[in-house]
Formats: sequence, C-alpha cells, structure tokens
Amino acid sequence: MTTALHTPKTPNESLADLAIVKLNEKGLIPEGKSDEIASKLKAGTASREDWKLWIDIALTKKLKGSSDGED
Repeated sequence: MTTALHTPKTPNESLADLAIVKLNEKGLIPEGKSDEIASKLKAGTASREDWKLWIDIALTKKLKGSSDGED
C-alpha cells in the first residue's frame, strides 16, 4: 500500500498566496512580478525596499493608464 505524501503549506506560503491574490485584486502587483514576489514572500526574504519598488512600479503604471492622471 502506498500513500501520497501531502506537504501542508507553511504559514509563509499561505500568507504569500493570500497577499498575492489581494494585491492583484487592487492592481498593486506589477505585470510579470507575481512569481518573484510570491517566492520572496514564501522564503521570507522580501525587504522593505522590495515592497517599495513593487508598489511604486504598480502605482506608476496604474497612474499612466488613467486618461486624466487622477484616480
């Protein structure tokens, strides 16, 4: 009899998955950065500078996409 090993998610993995979903919903994940952000969150290596860069990039793109430059 063989049983498949199921490795439950770590708290970091669960939180990273939730954070990515919520940030995507708000348009705060720069295009093409989801995997990078998720891996850093899961590993616990995302720095304050990483967060600032990710959010600045996303907000800049969001503002440029706005026709009048205002929310």
